[in-house]
Amino acid sequence: MMNRLLLIITICLGSIPKLNAQNNIGLMKIDRRNFADTIPVRFVGHRILLDVRIGKRTETFWFDTGCSHTLLFDFRDFDVIPKEWKKSVDASGKLGQTLNCVIPEMQIGTTVVHNATATTAPFGSLMDIVRKTERVYGCIGADFVSDGRAVKIDIKNKRIILTDKPEIFYGEAAVSLPFKSSANCPYLMVEPFRGVRDYAIFDTGSKPLLLLGDNMMRQIYGKRKISKDILRQTIDQTIGSDASGLFGQQSEMPKILYQLEALKLGGITLSNTLANNTTGKTRLGTELFDYTSVIIDYSSNTFGLIPYKDETAIEVHNPIDNVSFSLRNGEFYVSNVWPKSVAFAKGVRTGMRLEAIDGDRKNLTERYFHIAETEAKGHILTIDGIETER
Repeated sequence: MMNRLLLIITICLGSIPKLNAQNNIGLMKIDRRNFADTIPVRFVGHRILLDVRIGKRTETFWFDTGCSHTLLFDFRDFDVIPKEWKKSVDASGKLGQTLNCVIPEMQIGTTVVHNATATTAPFGSLMDIVRKTERVYGCIGADFVSDGRAVKIDIKNKRIILTDKPEIFYGEAAVSLPFKSSANCPYLMVEPFRGVRDYAIFDTGSKPLLLLGDNMMRQIYGKRKISKDILRQTIDQTIGSDASGLFGQQSEMPKILYQLEALKLGGITLSNTLANNTTGKTRLGTELFDYTSVIIDYSSNTFGLIPYKDETAIEVHNPIDNVSFSLRNGEFYVSNVWPKSVAFAKGVRTGMRLEAIDGDRKNLTERYFHIAETEAKGHILTIDGIETER
């Protein structure tokens, strides 16, 4: 069973650092009517990348349906108007302050938006490294596709199609299921274990197919006795952390790894899905695009799936991150390592420091971040004198 736990080591960005509804700045108003805009995207390291023009400058942004609105990593990069500081909560549940600003003109695809409101990340955050190493300057959030619009996320053909005519997608989805919208973001009901259900945010800023949030874990461990069904699907346990937000690192907590026999999304069943717990909300991530395209219709709150293969039973191959790193004082330290992994057997433990990549100690922060974000393999990492292959 554990042979699917490949040695994959990533920075602990369980999802793109984002903000929730406590900084509710409303919907993005698009003046176009009766339109369908095909927007080219790139899919790199399970991130959806698209070009965004703000003023006269065009840069790469992440497309993130788990972020309620546009996020600029540094508002000084663009011609925007700073407004006011607001309290916000990041993906780790930490409270902080962010600056709201107005974007006089922004273009995505052929769609031009005027006077959109955005939030800017605090200076000195992890997003500074993203700007430097990946040349990514922000996130386009769910407000771009909500407000009665519909979007088809078609990674196989490297595009998203945004429209205010959802009927153009009618009949395409093999399976449809309802979702609820909160702070512009879509939430689907999932039931990974019998009798354990929760709304999961469909989060294109999160890579793992499924992360089990606090409410899900309370259902599992709030009972006097854990069911045999759950115990049978539990394959590893440790103490660590794997999520980082705009305002800091997640605290250490018990981490549990499951291999789910059947994760059902409407009439589609995903078998052998590897999933672990995290803080905050339950999340469905971009590994879903390894198997299906998605249609999100905000006019009817319908979520459609178009599997690449004409089948309703899909066997999943989503290798888990056996070792996670957190960034502290400009250096990477192991924040989580699964005991049944190769890395643990070699002696890697929580708290150890990344010392070299391929024997080179220079520019470790930028080099490792790039390797993790692009999911590059074949590199030798030295962790407190222990060499292991990525």
